[in-house]
Amino acid sequence: PQTKLINGVKAKQLPIWNIDFPKDEAWDISYTNHKGDAQIIEYTAGGEKSESLESWSQLVTFMYIPLPKEKFQAVVKSMLSKIETGCSSSKSQILAKSKYMVVLRWTGEGCGGLPPQEEVDRYEYFDAGLYFVKYTYYKQKAKPDFEAWIRRVIEAKVTQRIQ
Repeated sequence: PQTKLINGVKAKQLPIWNIDFPKDEAWDISYTNHKGDAQIIEYTAGGEKSESLESWSQLVTFMYIPLPKEKFQAVVKSMLSKIETGCSSSKSQILAKSKYMVVLRWTGEGCGGLPPQEEVDRYEYFDAGLYFVKYTYYKQKAKPDFEAWIRRVIEAKVTQRIQ
């Protein structure tokens, strides 16, 4: 696959999101995978790896899942309910919503195998699938400007789509 440089970050697979990564931090691809047309790319700050839940402080995840348009609402509802399942400290808030897009803020104090973390997720339907971008930080390892990350995720644009 062709390597492209987007906002100083190398992207080796589709989908390509244009997101305003902080200029004062190095972001590297730490994980990629695809099954059929479904694809995921994870970036970590400062050369960290996303191999385990304890090995990163900040994580940006891009994902694409082929999906019929009529299933978008049900799949997003299922994904959102899984976030809350089995985690009494979990709290979520919908920040923006339209028929084919949801932006969610989620925080948890550590449960279900997850470390204490906070994240902003954006689920959006384009063409023939669900595009997903998520920023997560590990509360005990990072103190980011989370409001700036919320803006980055909301303003991110898909610049290259699955064909």
